[in-house]
Amino acid sequence: DKTGKQTSNKYLPDGWTELCKRYGHSYAAVGGNRDNYPQTVTSKYPIKVEQRITNSNVSGKPISHGAGHFTITVDGKKVNIVTLHMWPQAYGYGVSSSKQEESAAKFEGDYYRAFEMQYIVDQTIKNTKYKSEELWLFGGDTNARSRLDNWYYKYDENSTKLITHDILLNQTNMKDVIAHRYPGTFMSST
Repeated sequence: DKTGKQTSNKYLPDGWTELCKRYGHSYAAVGGNRDNYPQTVTSKYPIKVEQRITNSNVSGKPISHGAGHFTITVDGKKVNIVTLHMWPQAYGYGVSSSKQEESAAKFEGDYYRAFEMQYIVDQTIKNTKYKSEELWLFGGDTNARSRLDNWYYKYDENSTKLITHDILLNQTNMKDVIAHRYPGTFMSST
């Protein structure tokens, strides 16, 4: 409302269309929304929702916070935008509280994030339906580390902390914009 108070329990994501007008965007679209952590894209150009990804093809293994695939056409060029928010915990998805420490010791959170990334990549940039698409942006919260930043982190090269980003690095032609634009400089996402 005009006082700045939230008038409903879920102003966001539903309020994005109103909010984005404050900074010159007329369009907003929400990705797959399984919980209170949706991803939203706003734009000056119309947004088409291609997919909202919340489930996978494996029973009991959803995309924990969901993902989205959107397209925006700018100057006649179609841009694919994939939003994601991966499982944030060291333990695996759905692990009971009594087993979380054991799960974390087995790096099950890292493996779950890699599973989510693989599924999202397979549904989007690697999907034959989109094989003619050239322009892609992936963004969001991977809750993982990139091998391109390992000079900073100094993890063992076989660390499971690196496997989620490896899917994008090894299976697509995606580039890490920050690493490419600022080589040799570590830039925290925070």
